[in-house]
Amino acid sequence: ISRVTRAGPGQAIYVVAQLSHLRTGETVTAKWFNSSGAQLGEVNQPVNSDMDSAWVALPWTVDGSAFGNCWVEVWVNDTMMNSLVFNAG
Repeated sequence: ISRVTRAGPGQAIYVVAQLSHLRTGETVTAKWFNSSGAQLGEVNQPVNSDMDSAWVALPWTVDGSAFGNCWVEVWVNDTMMNSLVFNAG
């Protein structure tokens, strides 16, 4: 996962993850949360072909409800692969 240290409202940011053994039909998801734990957004990327290794970029535009130490989680189907904390506001 790539690192974001600070993001402000209206700014587009991406979580970028290198994932292994992706298979056709799977879904890579980024779930974005604010410091209170409320989910702010979700971005889904379907996997269209089998890949031994791939970089996946999932965008989100910071909104006004993102403040303080926020975080993003990267999922493949029902398995959380990793998370990253960043500062917003």
